[in-house]
Formats: sequence, C-alpha cells, structure tokens
Amino acid sequence: MLGGLDKSPGARTDLTSCHAGTRLDEAITDAGIGRRSAYRYKEIAKVPEADFEQHIAEVKDKGGELTSAGVRRLVRAEHVKDIASGVRKQIAKVSGVGL
Repeated sequence: MLGGLDKSPGARTDLTSCHAGTRLDEAITDAGIGRRSAYRYKEIAKVPEADFEQHIAEVKDKGGELTSAGVRRLVRAEHVKDIASGVRKQIAKVSGVGL
C-alpha cells in the first residue's frame, strides 16, 4: 500500500519540514504506525511472493522463528546481488571480458 503512493514534489526546505504533508505521511498517520515501521513494511513488500514463501518454508523446516528482520535480510541480500551484477557488467564492458 505505502509503496504505491507518490512522494511529495521537492520544496524549499527552509520553509517547510522535510516530512510535512505528504500523502505518504497521511497514510502512515491513518494506519497508526511510525515512519520507521512504515519503512520496514515497504522493504518487506519488495520481496517477491515466491521468495517470501520459500523463506517461510525454510524457516519452518529449521524450526526457526519467522521475523520481519529475517525477511528484511532477503531484501538486503537481493540488493547486494543487484549491485554485484552491475559491477560485473561494468567490468566486462571496460575490459571486454565476460564474467
């Protein structure tokens, strides 16, 4: 839900708070959650459903506890993979060698 909301357009920061009056802020307030929780929920929402289901199955198989922190680690791991892939492509482009 929060990921689909438009961010507010840029504004003069000397005249307004950096968090004043955006649709996102209104949605967070309406939901009764804090900005940090909203950020974490947006991270979790980025996880593809298949990856999320696989994570749940793996945690259950190990007898572990399902936590939001565990799901957020999936997001960070995927981000690191994306960065590494981009770096490999740049190296291959510059050096003319496929990696």
